[in-house]
Amino acid sequence: MDHHCPWINNCVGHGNYKTFLLFLIYVNAAVVHALGLFVAHAAHMIGLNSDHRRHAARSSSTGSLLHSAAKTRVFWAVLQAVCTAMTFPLCIALLMLLGWNAYLLLTNRTTIEYYEGVTAEFKAMRRGERYEHPYDLGLCGNLHSILGPHPERWLFPGLAAAGDGLAYVTAWDHVKDDVDSLLGL
Repeated sequence: MDHHCPWINNCVGHGNYKTFLLFLIYVNAAVVHALGLFVAHAAHMIGLNSDHRRHAARSSSTGSLLHSAAKTRVFWAVLQAVCTAMTFPLCIALLMLLGWNAYLLLTNRTTIEYYEGVTAEFKAMRRGERYEHPYDLGLCGNLHSILGPHPERWLFPGLAAAGDGLAYVTAWDHVKDDVDSLLGL
């Protein structure tokens, strides 16, 4: 188990970590898209307001229709500002969460392993040694161990990670295989 996620109301672990990562990617894409639409619409409305002001200045009559349209624009501008103000911090927070999980993916760690690694790294440093995370298989190995062996399927949910979630390949397994092949075993 990595951690409990209230967003998906489930524990994130070996069987659903890829699905959780894809959830973060898709939610980030949706929130960034929504923020882009809000900002583009605000820019468009600012341009329209300047056009309406020029038109109103040329027009000699200021009827109730123009007043009603101005009230509607003010209402939508306030709603636009509220939506943008809510979406911007959410976008930043979700991008930070995605960045954190991308770091964990690229180093082949869970959140718990990260914090255990900080402690192990500190203890190794005090002893004058260097700590290496045993499950870090390199960039390609880490991506393949979490997302699967087929890159064309990485963005599709439903394909669980290989293995049973109890035994994992470590960097030391590769060293052992290399030594065995050198020794002819």
